[in-house]
Amino acid sequence: MLTKPGPVRDGTIGSSLVGLRSALNLAKPPARHFAGLDLGRREAGADTEAAADTTAAGARATPGAATTIGAGRPESIAVMVPIYLRPKRAADIASAILADPYHMKTLVLVVDGDTNEEIEAALIPFRGRAEIRYNGQRLGKTESLMRACTGRREDIFLFLDNDVALPKDGDFLSRLAGLMEDGDLSDLPKEAIGEGLLSRLAGYEFLTTAIAEQVLAVVAGRCPAVMGAALAVRRELFERVGGFRKVLCEDTDFGARAFRHHARFVFDRRLKVATEAPARFVDWINQRRRWALGNLEWLKEYFLIVLRHAFKSPSFLLSAILLFLPALIFPAIFLAMKSLRLSVLLPLVYMLAGRFDMTAGLFLWMAHLRLAFVEGALSTFAGFLASATIYFGCSKIFRFRFGILDYFIFYFVYSPLWVVSNLVVWLLAALGLDPKPDWKT
Repeated sequence: MLTKPGPVRDGTIGSSLVGLRSALNLAKPPARHFAGLDLGRREAGADTEAAADTTAAGARATPGAATTIGAGRPESIAVMVPIYLRPKRAADIASAILADPYHMKTLVLVVDGDTNEEIEAALIPFRGRAEIRYNGQRLGKTESLMRACTGRREDIFLFLDNDVALPKDGDFLSRLAGLMEDGDLSDLPKEAIGEGLLSRLAGYEFLTTAIAEQVLAVVAGRCPAVMGAALAVRRELFERVGGFRKVLCEDTDFGARAFRHHARFVFDRRLKVATEAPARFVDWINQRRRWALGNLEWLKEYFLIVLRHAFKSPSFLLSAILLFLPALIFPAIFLAMKSLRLSVLLPLVYMLAGRFDMTAGLFLWMAHLRLAFVEGALSTFAGFLASATIYFGCSKIFRFRFGILDYFIFYFVYSPLWVVSNLVVWLLAALGLDPKPDWKT
């Protein structure tokens, strides 16, 4: 039987810097192989030491274009991995980070809630090589990471969920440091792990996000929302915006506040990681409910702020129109394409827009129905082929898997279902019928 350990902090930082790479390299990336997807078991053990509380200061940025908040070339990196109930791939992540030749790094493993034999077995090989912290109680992901960041002086914080699989290319951290030389915030591209149908379909959502973030990084250098499964942040930005807040989706909330502070967003498709996607329909519904409620929080608090800032940045204005004004712009595009006999391109336009806005997604579905029953199945199928061709090309560029049958299901079934699930959650929330979520944030 394990005894419950108290708070612990245990670890060291290296002492030299590996050369930095280009912040944005669009050359064809090498094939990627992800670090061990099978988590081994080891014998249990424990050690203890005190942990500190968290405070973070926020400050308002002056209006203007995106600028790099952090000063100078980033050198040291702190990799934070929260663990709750099960270690999942925490041992594989730790092995990959410690084996990476980048020397100025610290690995921080945070055990939230009570530990257990499985967690302790996974942590044994990394004692003395990583900083291991025990909360001693269930605090939630947000509070766990905030406490782990208190008093740290590393230049970059890399937050990784413990179900992430890292690439085995040997220069992951040095490439990240090179990317962050010109940026404050980076949402690492993610591909779905799993052979189940739902996992494969979710992969096309991740691909759409990667395409959009690549464009935003190149064109505007700013992004109003990010996904937190693999997120790199300069310490100066993290402290300026006050770190994570206890909301349903702390990652999208953080992205909006970073956007408000004119943080420079950077993206490198070679830093792609893999992450788990729901394999069961009930898990998918629970995830969508949380995301839908999180998006609703985001819209209430940040929609007007992001919109106002967009008009101060011409390079971001076009993106803002596509993301936030679909009710106006997409019907206009529909009418223009109809008059120019370009209906075949409509499904692609709505597929990209629907990823970010419910109204555009619903309009996408209606456009499908109109094309199918008014103009005929041939136009609908031609539109599907046009969209599939674009996604197939992007899957090769970003090194995502692609299957034409899976994409067919994603295109005609999954995307409308995703839209409807969000609209239902939003309607229930508006009517006060959706019970308060019991997620620990």
